Amino acid sequence: MKKALLILMSIIVFGCSKDDNSPTEPIEQNLTVESNNVKTFEVVSVTVNNLELTDNTYQATFGNSEITLVKFDDNSLIFSIPEIEEGTYSLSLSLGTVELNVTETQVLNTDEIIQDVFDDFSADIGNLDNSDPFIASEITEAESYNTEVLALYNSLNDEQKRQTAMFYEANKEVFKNEIASNLNGLTALSRTSQSDCPTVGFKSIYSCRAANLGSSAIALKNSSKEFLQILALAGASAYLAPASFGLSAVGTFLGLGTAAYIYMTEVRPSFIMFKSSLRSFIGANWILTQATFSVITDEFTSESQSSLNVMPDFRSISSNDNGISEETGFFITSLNTLNGFWNQLTALFGSPINFQETSENIDFDDNTDQITITNISNSNVELESLNGQNVKFKSLSGNDESFSFDVEFSKEGFIENRTISASVSIEEFNYQGDWLMHWYNISDGALVQSDRITFNALGNSTSAEFYQYPNQNGWMSYPDDNYTIFYNGILTVTDIYFGLALPFDVITVDDTIFYGTAGTYNLELIRQ
Repeated sequence: MKKALLILMSIIVFGCSKDDNSPTEPIEQNLTVESNNVKTFEVVSVTVNNLELTDNTYQATFGNSEITLVKFDDNSLIFSIPEIEEGTYSLSLSLGTVELNVTETQVLNTDEIIQDVFDDFSADIGNLDNSDPFIASEITEAESYNTEVLALYNSLNDEQKRQTAMFYEANKEVFKNEIASNLNGLTALSRTSQSDCPTVGFKSIYSCRAANLGSSAIALKNSSKEFLQILALAGASAYLAPASFGLSAVGTFLGLGTAAYIYMTEVRPSFIMFKSSLRSFIGANWILTQATFSVITDEFTSESQSSLNVMPDFRSISSNDNGISEETGFFITSLNTLNGFWNQLTALFGSPINFQETSENIDFDDNTDQITITNISNSNVELESLNGQNVKFKSLSGNDESFSFDVEFSKEGFIENRTISASVSIEEFNYQGDWLMHWYNISDGALVQSDRITFNALGNSTSAEFYQYPNQNGWMSYPDDNYTIFYNGILTVTDIYFGLALPFDVITVDDTIFYGTAGTYNLELIRQ
């Protein structure tokens, strides 16, 4: 027993001696802020690390001031910097401590700074295209909202207006700079027309627009989050109209909440542009789909031209299209993040715009669309020609053959591939019947002779006669030792008696007229 105790104590002693000489592990900071440099009246979000907040409010000291922090979500608290002297202050609460460097927010003219917002709103609304019914409806709602916010501001006394201007000035960056300055294009929140996106190729065009919209969504997310934080700190609901808020808010919360409504008045024209562009983007069918090959031709006749029947099918973007391009992935992620806040602001912005799941066929363009055929599986099948959609396969065995091939289709910057199981058959030419063959001078186009020949099913003639027009001697018989054969797209009529082999091009075996040349003559062979 004593021996065991001695061993145990030795382990403890020697085990501890190593730790005593080790450096102390740093204690992780529980509270973090986006920036330690803040201004009076600024709303500050404090992130609480590695803890889930359970209370709705937390008491704290900020320098010599007693303040209340309000829970915004499971891991963040919000408060506003009180109107205190410039300097460095410690924010201390039960969850931790963080130091902040405070500077003073200054406003030279209270009424002017707020009036500029309403003037800018009127100018921005006036620049929107109210001929679009959707935009016209949004303008009506925005103007009504602006009237309510203006009435709320005008109902304040001078001190409340001063506080409103201070709150506005201290927190305006997220509402103004990120929206009005950093974005470009009709599909974003800039007031200028689009200039940075390609004009050719759906994938390039819409990927660029996706990037612009993604940036817009991030900017609006930041503004929406700030708006919700300020309302939460002011004790107001996002569903509370400005007039109702004015009746319920008291003290500095009235100025804070009024500033929040003024922010959203400022953002509203840009959000209208964003919604309009988003509707257009989400409703556009621009992504090439596998349905392009849904009715592709898979039965061919050897040495006969057929259309592949590729029908370009494009669909609208969906929530699963992160992989279309880097830009679409950014757009979808950004929009999903925005929608988390948009869903809380439906009373202000309406319902989020959902993906449409539409599609449409677009005409094949012989000048720009490209089809490639590779990896023919059967060595007895050969690709003779491919021109646009027109393809010609040949059976080298002279028999019907089954095979597969890979087809690649390129359009509007997209590429789609599919392996097609197909067959190629030998087409038999129907020789049997009466035929009329005309001879024309190449030099002047004059008809100089016509032949009437009857062929049996094997292509051998059973009767033949000719008519020479200059002689006007009528139809005259000649030995019926003609025969005809169809091979490799050519129908050849052979006249053994005169020693002639006359070739005619065959586009399809069902044609009734075939054309050829012989010496100084153009020939027509007509099925009667």
